[in-house]
Amino acid sequence: MCLGPDKQVNSYGAYDINGFRFHTRKHGINKKTDNSGVCIEGETCDFYGILEDIVELDYSGCNKVVLFKCSWFDAWRGVKVDTEHGIVEVKHKSRLRNVDEPFGLACQAIQVYYLPYASKERRDWWVVMKTRRKPIWGFENDATNNSNNSDIFQEESHGCSYRVTTGEKLDDPDILIQQGIFDDVPPEELAAAAERTARRAARAATRSQDDNYDSSDEDHGEPEESQSDNENLNEHQEPEEDDENW
Repeated sequence: MCLGPDKQVNSYGAYDINGFRFHTRKHGINKKTDNSGVCIEGETCDFYGILEDIVELDYSGCNKVVLFKCSWFDAWRGVKVDTEHGIVEVKHKSRLRNVDEPFGLACQAIQVYYLPYASKERRDWWVVMKTRRKPIWGFENDATNNSNNSDIFQEESHGCSYRVTTGEKLDDPDILIQQGIFDDVPPEELAAAAERTARRAARAATRSQDDNYDSSDEDHGEPEESQSDNENLNEHQEPEEDDENW
């Protein structure tokens, strides 16, 4: 690290990290969704900006660092936080100019998008909406390439060899991957599946109790009279009168 990165850097138009797919502002101009909003959480305040470039620095020893170059909003004069209602607003015309360090670490970034107000009185302000994290597995290069590299970058390896020890979680049958794509399951379906599982477990428990009860009845049935009891009973019976004496 002390030797610094290579002089040649890689630039990308999109990048997948932290469960988000980021697009640079230029890359997402003609797209239906806006994925260029960036937020980096700080100790005293959060920093909001628009992604302008994605740069990958390559250090010796298989170390790579990805930086987001952003156009940042003024965190003191261009950001308002309503703690009572949990609303964050940014003034889109209040941006930092000639910033010495416009870069942020990609690993610290979360994705947001900016929603303008319908009212003309508040047209200078945008509401910050945080994007939900979504597992990304596979992607398509659907746009034009950048100057010296591919559109979308997803770090899949560090270029070094590693030995992986297979554990139980790697072969977990409860984890389903279908055609390399993760599908989001709505909360309603998860609740319905949990309810069905609970009902099946209750029915299984009821059947188990019934089986135990039946087996208990068989084990504790009325005992048969033993031969000794029959003999004792015969000894105490009165003998029948002889027909001849009668």
